[in-house]
Amino acid sequence: MNKLSTSLLAITVAVSSFAIPPVHAASSSASVKQTTKPNYIMDYGLTVVIDDEIIDYKQKPAIHNGYIMLPVKAYLEDFGYTVTWNQKTKQLHAKDDTDELTLTLDRSAAIFNGEKVVYSAPVMMINNTIYAPAAFISDALYRDMEYYEDEDVLHIY
Repeated sequence: MNKLSTSLLAITVAVSSFAIPPVHAASSSASVKQTTKPNYIMDYGLTVVIDDEIIDYKQKPAIHNGYIMLPVKAYLEDFGYTVTWNQKTKQLHAKDDTDELTLTLDRSAAIFNGEKVVYSAPVMMINNTIYAPAAFISDALYRDMEYYEDEDVLHIY
């Protein structure tokens, strides 16, 4: 084996030995590197519980760079928001009797009632569905959240 092959093999082994980062619920007010081509995996094992009710939507949660991502429209509509998508601006707007929210595709900031809030992961589109960090859903529903890694359960309460 020549020096180049040996070096490439060593680099490959070293890189492949890194562990996958832990899953987070994506807290607000953290900076994030923007990506235009997100990488994600669908998490069919994750259970989402809101106020002691198991939520099971057609669009399953996803994991993006270690952060739990949830399908925005399904969650917000279930809690009384009217949700619209503007294809031209790549923005999702949600409104209920008291709150107005705006998310922009590939951005980690959201607008809550005119105030900018920054999350740890950008809004993304997966299979024509808009996903946002779990912390966005928690904030929009005025609830706290906790992730139980051992059981793979996200509890929003």
